[in-house]
This record gives sequence, structure tokens and C-alpha cells, in this order.
Amino acid sequence: MPNEIERLHAEHGPVVRIGPNDLSFNSPEAVTSIYESGWPKGCFYAGFRNTPETGLFSETDVQFAVMKTSRLSLKSLEVHAKRRRKFALSSAMSYIRDLEPVIDSRYAILRKQLDYFAETGEVFDLRKYITYCIVDVLGELAFGEAMGNQEAADPAKIPPVSEAMYDSCVAGQVP
Repeated sequence: MPNEIERLHAEHGPVVRIGPNDLSFNSPEAVTSIYESGWPKGCFYAGFRNTPETGLFSETDVQFAVMKTSRLSLKSLEVHAKRRRKFALSSAMSYIRDLEPVIDSRYAILRKQLDYFAETGEVFDLRKYITYCIVDVLGELAFGEAMGNQEAADPAKIPPVSEAMYDSCVAGQVP
């Protein structure tokens, strides 16, 4: 499909309809127009409401129970900016650099495990070992200590993250 969309853009220009309700844009200039336009958000975002009246980044239209960006009034821009500032630290490069030692220590364990399998020739499930590493990195970053998955190498210790994400996505679609 991506190759087909690329071909359609080459033939028809920077905006192409790819479905009854879907447009594809291939212009970097479109990003600002799309994301700062004040267009209403779809029903999916209703799952992110943290109170009946407001969402994380947008005002909601309670009458229709659908999250929508309110008209671009000064008030709604101020509310949005205030909420966005709360999350700004987590994407700051200085903060991300501070996380490197935690991530590096967990990757060192993964490298040792992979070295062991390379030396012994033992067959193993790479996906599981990467998952153990990721869960321990996230545990250490979120809770201050690893979950012990890398040392235990026990799939039963892995939290059901995938299932929770699926459930959250489904719940976001339910009116």
C-alpha cells in the first residue's frame, strides 16, 4: 500500500484521497495546517478523556460524547499549552540523555545473554529476550527498579501490556 500511495502522490500531487474518510498528505508544510487547525478529533480520542468535561489536550463536546478541539479561542489555546507543558520534560533531549545509563545497563545484560547463546549455539527466542530487556528498562524508568525479567527469563513475569493496549484501544472506540 505505501508504494501505491507514493505513486498516487506522484500522479496527483501532495494531497490524495485514499479512502472515503481518509486523505494522505506528503508535504511537510501540511503538518502545521493539519495539527494546529482546530479540526474536530474523531471518536477514538474520547477514550483519553480524564473527566467527562475535558481530555488530556482538548476540550470535549459532551453533548455528542466525542472529543473535539474547541474553537481556537485564547482560552482553549492556554488550556492546551498548560497541559502540554506537563509533558514537555519527557521529550527534552537533556532528560532523555539522563536515561541513557539505565538503558545501557539493561542492554549490557541483553548483550551478555546474546553472547552466551552465540557461544553455546543454543536455540532461543530473540523476541522474548528483547521483551525481557524492554520490560526491565521500562520498570526501572517508571518505578526505580527493574522487574527482574532479564534475570528470570520467565515469560510469566511479563506484564500483559499488549492485552492492556488492545483493551485501551477498543475502549477508546466505544461511545
